Amino acid sequence: MIIVLVLAPGPPGNVQAVQQDGMTFNLSWHAAVESTGPVLSWIIRYRDADRNQNYDRSTGGDVTYILLEQLNPYTNYTDIRVSAHCSLLMRVYISTSRRTI
Repeated sequence: MIIVLVLAPGPPGNVQAVQQDGMTFNLSWHAAVESTGPVLSWIIRYRDADRNQNYDRSTGGDVTYILLEQLNPYTNYTDIRVSAHCSLLMRVYISTSRRTI
């Protein structure tokens, strides 16, 4: 019998959201120090709590930042999630932030 164990990368660290202007945030993070393989892409999901709508964005696996642009002023954006997408599976790690822009 052969058992294959596939492990996902660890969670992203130091997730930060910095406001650039009234409608733009720069979201950045550090890739996990312990990783079992390459990250193919990062999936970023955030929620417009006022309109009850989710938004998805993505970056390449070697990019650890994204500009969240064209946000609506005076809107609550919540549940910001950064997920690593690997070749065999996807592991979700959550960094939640509630902001009013």
